Amino acid sequence: MDKISEKIKAARIAKGVTIEEVAEATLLSVNIIKDIEDGAFERFVGDELYVKMYLKKIARYLEIDETIADDYYAITREIKKADLKDLENKKEDIGSVTFVDKVKNIQPTKKQPTRKGVYEDHYILRYIKYAIVIIIVIARICYFCR
Repeated sequence: MDKISEKIKAARIAKGVTIEEVAEATLLSVNIIKDIEDGAFERFVGDELYVKMYLKKIARYLEIDETIADDYYAITREIKKADLKDLENKKEDIGSVTFVDKVKNIQPTKKQPTRKGVYEDHYILRYIKYAIVIIIVIARICYFCR
């Protein structure tokens, strides 16, 4: 991935533009572009699709090959697959209890009786409100009928 960041930095310098100009043209943050140029891709773990989009925007602006973004995405997918495989191997070696196993073994707690308090249903008050509204409507009708 260092090659990707080096290519982008070299293309930017060759074109003679600053990071701020690239940020303004691509509508990306200056910090994002600095991170990409520095090769600090570990900050974007989990956001590989966004980085792919950022790389495409930058590549279009700098007029370099947009397949850099596809290369980055392919590399990150391979790294994730390798990490998952390592994790599976460790799990088999240790024979440990996984998070999912822990969650399955959690016993539900007893539900405590709750007091309604403020949220108690005051149905009688509701009917009194309706009665008051009806009385006001009838009084208005009688007043205008005279």
